Amino acid sequence: MKRNIFGLLSLLLLAASGNAFASTQWFPVNTQVNLPLSYNCVYNSGGFTGQWNVNGLWGYKHFIVPPAYGTQFYSLSYTTRQYVNWSSSVLSDSTNTVLCNGGNSGSFYITNPPQAVQFITSSDLQPGAAISFTGYGLIDQSSNYAMSGQGMRVYWDFGDGGNSGELDSNRTDASNCGSNAGPNYCYTQTTSHTYANAGSYTVSFYVYDGNSVSEASWLSKPITITAPNNQFSPPVNFKAEYVGCVPPNKYLVTWQAGPGQAPTTYQAQKESNGTGWYDFYNGGQTRTTVLLAPNTAHSLRIRAGDGTNWSAWTTIGVGTGPCVAPP
Repeated sequence: MKRNIFGLLSLLLLAASGNAFASTQWFPVNTQVNLPLSYNCVYNSGGFTGQWNVNGLWGYKHFIVPPAYGTQFYSLSYTTRQYVNWSSSVLSDSTNTVLCNGGNSGSFYITNPPQAVQFITSSDLQPGAAISFTGYGLIDQSSNYAMSGQGMRVYWDFGDGGNSGELDSNRTDASNCGSNAGPNYCYTQTTSHTYANAGSYTVSFYVYDGNSVSEASWLSKPITITAPNNQFSPPVNFKAEYVGCVPPNKYLVTWQAGPGQAPTTYQAQKESNGTGWYDFYNGGQTRTTVLLAPNTAHSLRIRAGDGTNWSAWTTIGVGTGPCVAPP
């Protein structure tokens, strides 16, 4: 005995706009799905009734359609995750005034929609800098509802009129999506953007399913792009003069304040052979000494400021010779 689908499935009967079932094999929970009925009528005096068998439960819909052939849809959405197997056909008219045939069939999964989890930015938030944005999102791909080749797509809105367009993402370790990952898969995507001007912007990170049938989940947060502080000018006449072998080689380093606001402190650093920069002076004087290894190419740099705000660096190169200690 055929049973009416309404009251037996957790679904909503909606208008025939939404996602038409085609090659897509899954839909998120609460997303409208339109199951098609393709028909061809030899004679049609007033329409016909379509019937849908969805997981063994029946639903019906009457159509008044002048065309002799076409496609009509039965619209529904589910509130729980499940596998759906369905078929559609034309219900016979016992009066033989409607002579139509046709039908479709298929199957799909109902799953949880994607969820945006977090996104982070690089620390160099200055105009003209290529700022890195990394976002993370979850998508339902547990063993019972796994969609082969599904994946997640993302979209970035950078708040200054620029956007990334829709991008693919890559699966990553579930720990990046936190303790709520559960049976879901964690995906990540990294892109970059350059802001032309300083200011406050709202960045939004959107995630979609890989078939682009779900509504987007998104996160938004403000970022501030700050121009470098230019109230202090870089030091000028920065130089290093050899004064003897200690050992190692000893150099007298001198400089002068640049134009503009007078600094209260200077920071001087040295580097050699790609080993990284190290402080050799912090203070308010305009001269100091530095010990440098012999027979090595060194770089020295200095900047001026007040301990919080700084000028740009001034850099010089120093090539040392052998160190011969005095007798």
